Amino acid sequence: GYVNSVSEAMDEYLGEYGKRKAYVKCDLVYVSLQQCVEAIVSAGGVAVLCHLLNYRLGTEENQQPPHYFKSLAGSRGALETSYGMYNEEDRQYLRSLADEFDLLHSAGSDFHAKEGDSLNQQFDSAQFLPLLEAMRPRSSHKEVNVRKI
Repeated sequence: GYVNSVSEAMDEYLGEYGKRKAYVKCDLVYVSLQQCVEAIVSAGGVAVLCHLLNYRLGTEENQQPPHYFKSLAGSRGALETSYGMYNEEDRQYLRSLADEFDLLHSAGSDFHAKEGDSLNQQFDSAQFLPLLEAMRPRSSHKEVNVRKI
């Protein structure tokens, strides 16, 4: 069928919570958060903790995931502070939480936003410059040599 928006497609066909007309349950085995973060960081990437407010934790509980995440990612960790479904109060709270735990700021780029909104309209991109700098290739990362046999 046809839909008028990505949101409608997720609600009607694809999303886990909508009518699920085309949703396919998949029983994946996930790695632990520690294994995931270690793989990202060892490859020279920046690990990002996303959708913190979607976990429906209390204010005090919200501090536990960033604290643990920071212990795993170190200086290569970020918190998603800007996301299409967050209002300015949410974004300010997350920015202060990221700063408290010395995590870089990141933004969600998926479709979840109010119709007509875009990342350019909602977010000041200057806040993400430290994240971009952290993502620059570093000479200290291991180089992988591939040779034909």
